[in-house]
Amino acid sequence: MTENATAGGLFGGLLLDRAGVISFPWALLVLSLIAFATVWINRHNSFKPGRRVH
Repeated sequence: MTENATAGGLFGGLLLDRAGVISFPWALLVLSLIAFATVWINRHNSFKPGRRVH
């Protein structure tokens, strides 16, 4: 967990330093599109209906 937070903080700091605050909405858009694509591609592979095997 700590590594992810460190990487996110480092990436956010570099983004803010290099491109300014105006780049944050665009970065959020790109990350949201990646998340949406991941869910869309894998929508048939998880939470299948029917009986659960325990």
